Amino acid sequence: MWIRSLAPALAVALLSSGVAAQEQVPVPITGALRPWHSPDRAVALMRPVAARLTQADGALGSLMAPGWRLVWDGAAAVPGRMVVRLTLPVDPDDGVGQRSEVLQIGSSRDPAALRDCLRGGLGGGQRLPSRVINGVRFAVWSHGDAGMSQQIAATDLRALVGGACYAIERFSYTVTAATRDPRVRLSREAGVRMMDAALASVKIGPVGRLRWALG
Repeated sequence: MWIRSLAPALAVALLSSGVAAQEQVPVPITGALRPWHSPDRAVALMRPVAARLTQADGALGSLMAPGWRLVWDGAAAVPGRMVVRLTLPVDPDDGVGQRSEVLQIGSSRDPAALRDCLRGGLGGGQRLPSRVINGVRFAVWSHGDAGMSQQIAATDLRALVGGACYAIERFSYTVTAATRDPRVRLSREAGVRMMDAALASVKIGPVGRLRWALG
């Protein structure tokens, strides 16, 4: 089972606080992933326990605009909400700067979001084959940007489920000019594997309301 297979890959990792001023220290991890669901139980997933979890939709850097979904073509913001954002700091491959692996899910019932759900804000990217995740078919796009000593590389997934537009963003964000944080000991490879597993576990809509059974 992939939940168990990931656990040995980590000896220690950073448990991030939602308060910037709070001290962050490496802690032992006894289980790599843990079940999570939204308060309305419309969204469920397996989250890396070392990832910071928030419902805030603020930008992580200058290459992002705040909001419930990533926008790549300068489109006007559309009302929506951040269901969950998981941010996992990892050690950069070359040991320079700071890098985070991120998975976020946003949703909107705004008429404008519903009209252009599968394409809104996604101009200029590469269209990839559709992907089915736990019974939901997503339109998939690939985007990237770099500048001001920052880099972002993202896979954007969009779907209409239960009268709402869902935007799932799986991306890496790197700030090369930042000082490397020696407390972050999680390898990029392990972080990518864990966050990709979290993406593959996402359940939205009626399937998202099923009770989790851990085996």
